[in-house]
Amino acid sequence: MHDRQDQESAFGSSRRRSRSEVANADASGAERKLTPSDETEEERCQQIEMVTMDMAAGYIEAVTEHLPQATIIFDRFHVQQLASNALDEVRRALVRETEDPDAARAIKNARWPLLMNPWNVTRSGRIKLREVEQHHKPLFRGHLLKELLARALDYRQTKRARETLEEWLAWASRSRLKPFVRLARTIRKWKEEILAYISTRLTNGLVEGLNNKVRVISRRAYGFHSPGPLISMIFLCCGGIVLKPPLP
Repeated sequence: MHDRQDQESAFGSSRRRSRSEVANADASGAERKLTPSDETEEERCQQIEMVTMDMAAGYIEAVTEHLPQATIIFDRFHVQQLASNALDEVRRALVRETEDPDAARAIKNARWPLLMNPWNVTRSGRIKLREVEQHHKPLFRGHLLKELLARALDYRQTKRARETLEEWLAWASRSRLKPFVRLARTIRKWKEEILAYISTRLTNGLVEGLNNKVRVISRRAYGFHSPGPLISMIFLCCGGIVLKPPLP
């Protein structure tokens, strides 16, 4: 707990120092003139053209308030995750409604084949999908909706993606699957931000990969007595620093 507070304090103090330095003082406290390379936080924000993120309300509010000129792009994998969550909600509801224990067990066992990408489904998984198609039509309908949304986001032509997404919205809205009806309302509300991915191909992948690296490095920092060495380790591992000679 203390380590996390120390890390947050260090990052916060670093931000405060950078702001004061940009304003009018150097490390010794002496007055200095601003140079053309100096930029305020507001000026840096104005240079941001696009922001990729998930649909969290806090992110949307922050970007709308501080980066009004930026184009919001919703990460396609978060959008697809919403469809996967809706499909799993349909599956769980069907398990609860099924009185036959064997049928309920078969629906439970079909979870991963339903959620996996088609090219990752094994032979046994395909058999389970065929059983779902034959005996549980609403669940298979949800599976097809999940796949159609992914196909819409695979297109590289905005027009084709828009047409397929409109088709998906119409189908989901009348699917009689409550989770997908709710999801259709959400996607219709943010349709342009979702379609912005088609032309830019920007996702959160790079940032989330970096975040995972930082988490791994943080686990190695439990023996450090201050946040400084942790910050240095992050820069060493993630900052593109090349050591000559390299570490053994």
